[in-house]
Amino acid sequence: MQPKAYKDFLKTIAEQFNYLFEVSLHDLATGDPSQDRLNQLDGLLTWDNYSLDLPTLKFSTENTSDTDSTVYVHDTENCWQDGAFCLNLAKRLQLFQANLIPNPLTLLPLSASLHNQEGTTLSSNHKPSDPYDFLADDQASQDIPNWIRQDLQASSTHSLHLTLPAMSSQQILIQSYYGLVNEDGSLGTILQLVQDIKPLLASYLKDSGQALVGWSDTTSGASIHNDHFDFEEE
Repeated sequence: MQPKAYKDFLKTIAEQFNYLFEVSLHDLATGDPSQDRLNQLDGLLTWDNYSLDLPTLKFSTENTSDTDSTVYVHDTENCWQDGAFCLNLAKRLQLFQANLIPNPLTLLPLSASLHNQEGTTLSSNHKPSDPYDFLADDQASQDIPNWIRQDLQASSTHSLHLTLPAMSSQQILIQSYYGLVNEDGSLGTILQLVQDIKPLLASYLKDSGQALVGWSDTTSGASIHNDHFDFEEE
């Protein structure tokens, strides 16, 4: 059984940090929760070592080197009067909660990232721009150059699209930048993502009744010129 001080500590977290998440108290010493109950949980806050398939943040009264997954609590009863401890605990709980929220960027198949107005990376899915380029760097985590931010600011749509070389002829890779503009007109958050537009182009050509042909003397239909698609209609 857990000491009462441990339970009181978790109760205080449940009360004081309810703006982050809902904390449901369960004494695992009385038995593991049912699988249905586990399916309803997003994470685990605990004083003990449990091998449950859940993201876990552990508390301990023993100072440990495992600071990534364990919060050191020097005094379970008087720690709430320690300003530095409370600030650190709030930070750790906020980071824990943030990691519980699925990052929508990870659902995208190719490189995608969010950047602040200075171009510094805020979030990235750490995926390559080209899935067939096995030696490529993690471009999604790289900061945005000044010239791209300047072009976004100058663009009427605050967007920029660049053609990327592809390792496979079965892909047409476009790297896009979208800038969100603040009320004062300054550039805010920037979204960077890479898309293979070949499936989109194939769908367009199918619906429009057009076809891609190699560069020739044709004067109608869709044609390829310098690796870019020029849509020419009669």
